[in-house]
Amino acid sequence: MADDTQMIVVQTHHSSVLHVYVQGNLEEIHSKTVILTVHDVGTNHKSFIRFTQHPSMTDVKNKAVFLHVCVPGQEDGAAEYIGE
Repeated sequence: MADDTQMIVVQTHHSSVLHVYVQGNLEEIHSKTVILTVHDVGTNHKSFIRFTQHPSMTDVKNKAVFLHVCVPGQEDGAAEYIGE
């Protein structure tokens, strides 16, 4: 994981847990653009972290704080979904 990324756990009202990976400094959310990402099936926060680490994203990364949300089942080590 990138050195500037931290994971926080958010307990929702409906008793599920969201893992949110903060890329950047949360103390700067009032002075920078906040970009919220939610990932498609089969991916998680790591794909967007790799994307933001590309050299072409340097200016954007310097002006933003990214919040990468992993919904239940997208976190590292999640069990496979067995549904209907």
